[in-house]
Amino acid sequence: MILYGLKDLKEIRSKIILNIKIMKNLLELIKTRTNELSNDSKSKFNTNDHLIDILLNKKIERSDVIDILISKRLEFMNLDLDKMDKDELNNLIDKLYKTSKNGLDTSVSDSNNNSSFSYNDRYNDYKLIKSGSILSIVKIDEK
Repeated sequence: MILYGLKDLKEIRSKIILNIKIMKNLLELIKTRTNELSNDSKSKFNTNDHLIDILLNKKIERSDVIDILISKRLEFMNLDLDKMDKDELNNLIDKLYKTSKNGLDTSVSDSNNNSSFSYNDRYNDYKLIKSGSILSIVKIDEK
C-alpha cells in the first residue's frame, strides 16, 4: 500500500484540476472549430432552385445538368480561377462534381424528404420529368 503525505495529495489534486481545465479548454476549442467548420460547409446553394432555372420547359441530358450545376457552384463561390493552379482547379472540380452529382441524385429521387424535388412543398407548382437520362421540369397548370 502506498502512503501519500498531505503535500503529495495536494500536488496530485492540483495536477488533476489542471488536467481538467486543459480538457475543458480543449473541448471548447473543439466545439468552436466544429461549429466554424459546419457553418463553412453549409452553403446557400439550393440545387432544386437551380434545377428550375436549368430545366424549366427544356429537356437536358443528366450529365449536362451536372456540368451546369458545377459551373453555377463555381460562380456562386466567386473564386478567382485564374489564380488557381491546374491541380487546385482539378481538385475543386472533382469535389464540385461529386457534390453536384449527389445533389442532383437527391433532388430527382422520389424520397419523402424536402431535398427531393417531388416531395418539397416549395415546388408543388412544378413537375420534374425523368425519361431515361433526360431531365425536364414543367409548370403545372392550375385549374
